[in-house]
Amino acid sequence: MNSISYKVNKDKVCEITFLNKNKNSFSPDAAEQLNKIIEMVNTSPDIRGIIFYSGNKNFFCVGGDLKFYSSLPDKKPGIDANLKISQVLNSLAGVSVPTAVCVDGLCLGGGVELISCFDYVVATNSSLFSLWQRKIGLSFGWAGGKKLLGRMPIKNLLRKFIDTGSITSYEALSLNLVDKVVPEFKLRKTAMNWVLRAGNLPKQPLVLCKNKNLNEDEQSIFEDLWLQEDHKDALNKFNKK
Repeated sequence: MNSISYKVNKDKVCEITFLNKNKNSFSPDAAEQLNKIIEMVNTSPDIRGIIFYSGNKNFFCVGGDLKFYSSLPDKKPGIDANLKISQVLNSLAGVSVPTAVCVDGLCLGGGVELISCFDYVVATNSSLFSLWQRKIGLSFGWAGGKKLLGRMPIKNLLRKFIDTGSITSYEALSLNLVDKVVPEFKLRKTAMNWVLRAGNLPKQPLVLCKNKNLNEDEQSIFEDLWLQEDHKDALNKFNKK
């Protein structure tokens, strides 16, 4: 069974833990549990950010549950299951607070698509990554390809998709797949410090920039924010100096 649990700590950060005995494979049930947490965060004005962990030290996430998919009678249930996961991960990418993910262990296939939804990715120096979708005859199924293109050039993404080889944490850092590599004992603290710093800043610009296309809507986002509450507060503080 998938299990996604959470707690809101004293600093008002929502800490989410994902644990699945089957090598942390991610299923529609896990997506549904995660979606409820996302809805809670979006409607809670006091929450400052999200940190996502794996409860399985050796496996961060290996993508979809192949045992589950192999049991399905035909194509449609599998397509529907992956669409459900994709929709929830899109909601995660657009959540109203800064998000960080702590990667420790193997992060394969859909697991890489999962981490692409987070604003800040921290990994241990022993973590390994792979875009191994092609090994099972597939491409990106959870809308991760588009998100990964926001992190790396298409030539790098395609090269890693084509050869499906292992990517060390330091290579992942050079590819911009992760933002920081730290020893295991610094993993949570590094993510927490980033979320707390980012969570102290005005929320409305973050929400608009996450949920609109910056390439097309940059000017409209700016105009929407002009003289809104956060902007007025900043101007008033400046005038009082």
